[in-house]
Amino acid sequence: MATKIDKEACRAAYNLVRDDGSEVIWVTFRYDGATIVPGDQGTDYQHFIQQCTGQLGQSQLQCPALSTNPL
Repeated sequence: MATKIDKEACRAAYNLVRDDGSEVIWVTFRYDGATIVPGDQGTDYQHFIQQCTGQLGQSQLQCPALSTNPL
């Protein structure tokens, strides 16, 4: 099965994190079937860290993609 990406939705989520006028500092991306779509987003870096832990099934794979908070 080929992987697709919802370019418009992913670009909007990416730009929301980059926008200095937005409080959103991170976003994750996930699979919806065979399509990559935006997942969670937030303003609290600790919530972002929680998204990086735990056991997720392959169908629930979430990749933290972008954060403006330095490590």
